[in-house]
Amino acid sequence: MDREWITMCSYGNDVPLLQFKQRLEKELLQLTPFIKIDIDRSNQEKFSEKSVVVVAWGNQKPHLSELQSIFPKCKKTLVLLHKDDTLPKNTRVWLPVFEKHYHVRWHKDRDFTRVARFLTGNEIGLALSGGGTMGVGHLGIWQAMEETQLPIDMIVGVSCGAGFGSCFSMGISPYRLLASFQRQEKYLQQYTLPLISLFSSKKHDSFLKNLYCDLHIEDLWIPYVCVSTNLSSAKRFIHRRGKLWKAVKASSAIPGLMPPVVHNSQILVDGGVIENVPALTLKELCRGTIIISDLSSYQPFDCDFAKTPSPWKILKSRTKKKSFPSIADLLTRSCTINSIANHSKCRQIANFYLRPPLQKLSNQEIKSLDAVYQTSYHYAKKLFCSQQHITSKNCCEQMKVCV
Repeated sequence: MDREWITMCSYGNDVPLLQFKQRLEKELLQLTPFIKIDIDRSNQEKFSEKSVVVVAWGNQKPHLSELQSIFPKCKKTLVLLHKDDTLPKNTRVWLPVFEKHYHVRWHKDRDFTRVARFLTGNEIGLALSGGGTMGVGHLGIWQAMEETQLPIDMIVGVSCGAGFGSCFSMGISPYRLLASFQRQEKYLQQYTLPLISLFSSKKHDSFLKNLYCDLHIEDLWIPYVCVSTNLSSAKRFIHRRGKLWKAVKASSAIPGLMPPVVHNSQILVDGGVIENVPALTLKELCRGTIIISDLSSYQPFDCDFAKTPSPWKILKSRTKKKSFPSIADLLTRSCTINSIANHSKCRQIANFYLRPPLQKLSNQEIKSLDAVYQTSYHYAKKLFCSQQHITSKNCCEQMKVCV
């Protein structure tokens, strides 16, 4: 088999291109012996019809016209180097010239490995579903991934999965997220005049802005997108760039419960309306292994009445432990019913389909959140420990695991 060459060049001063090449080639060799890196700038004409990887320090300011002149006919991929764990800023100023970009911390071997997997089509993608309170299970699954050193190269999230996924991409620990979610869950629910929604988004907006500050999607360590539903065009909307807090807000804006988000005069609501498990979106973006964490629709959706009761009967029946879905339950179920019907398609797409046995928990255990977290954690830990080959170069060809 003939070798393939990756053309690579540096941009700016003091870029350790040779050292970067050596470290990246070491990771590439673990995946395939047939790819080599060329850093000889004299071969511009030879590689003018292919692609080039441009390596630069993340804290410098680019000159776009100069960047466009480097291999002008090539598709360009950007690698931004960073000296510490401080989250990147202003990545967006580079992007008009580049099709793809990756952030690499010089002291993190796993960031070099991630780039190698992307360049060879062996990336590992994670899809995080919506699920309301059950979404806390994503935290337990992520904790299991960290403990078993399962690398994730790309995250796609919907609704609560969009929020948790963005925090994973930022590098926030699952324990910290769980504690924060437990403190904020009730605080964020603020009733308002119900003209467009039952709840106001004022406190929710404040929480998201404090969490993300001015962070943009393109600034995250792990490549990330989230999905919302465009009611104006009746299509899926994929948030690839822009302010992170606005994207997460749109992806989790359940119609009727939370106000929609207006984007370029278009109305965006919860992504679960069109794709509560973002398997198809991940499949479009990821060439390698697909892992799906599905925490949607666990609760049985029936009632203890022979016919629709009046509001007064519902209030009286609570003392007799009779149940009828609340307005929030009805709206949430209506929004995600289409995605529930497509679960079988998600299973077919996934190499690993994760669905913790949360239906065994009592309502009281679910409200505590700790049980949801622990059940998901132990379920995922057991599965990952039995599937150590998931990170191998042949992982995308392995037998599917759907449990």
